[in-house]
Amino acid sequence: MRLPLILLFITIFSNSCVSKEPSDGIKEIYSMAIDANVIPLPLPPPPEPGDDSGMPQHVRDSLKAIKLNIKACKSITLFTKERFFDLSKYKQYTEALDHLFANTNELLNMDNWYTERGHSIRTVNCEEVDKKELFKNYDALVTFSNVGFNSTKDKAVMLIIVSYSHYLSGSLTLLLLERSNDDWEIKEKDVISIA
Repeated sequence: MRLPLILLFITIFSNSCVSKEPSDGIKEIYSMAIDANVIPLPLPPPPEPGDDSGMPQHVRDSLKAIKLNIKACKSITLFTKERFFDLSKYKQYTEALDHLFANTNELLNMDNWYTERGHSIRTVNCEEVDKKELFKNYDALVTFSNVGFNSTKDKAVMLIIVSYSHYLSGSLTLLLLERSNDDWEIKEKDVISIA
């Protein structure tokens, strides 16, 4: 009688451990990447000629308040250094970049979650989905690279692809992140390509 109870306890405990969030903060990093790169469309018109004030604060606040329905590809996209321009300007992130291009991480099962800004995320198998149908119900499709960390886990790099329709409409962005006091922060965004 005791042995079945012990086995049941071990099974429940091991299953609960598998579903825990990783301590690296990968889900937090992916959420930040979405919040920083997926924006509501259409964008407001550009400022009048001679107006160098940029986008008014109330417009920025209004855009931030919009909650989007986003699909994320279940599988990560593998990247190679050959696809990019000179990465030598990121000397502080060399170790993390090496890890990124080693493609050693797995994407979390992140179905049915929300970013800090409240965007709703659902995952999809991007190889099997009809993208034309997908964009009838969702505002954007995101694809992630793995997250590359340095050995002390205080610097990270990742790539995010954001698509807004089944046609060419989106961007590929490199994010450089740093962690202080257990919180990740995007230090730099480098848009690599726009379609």
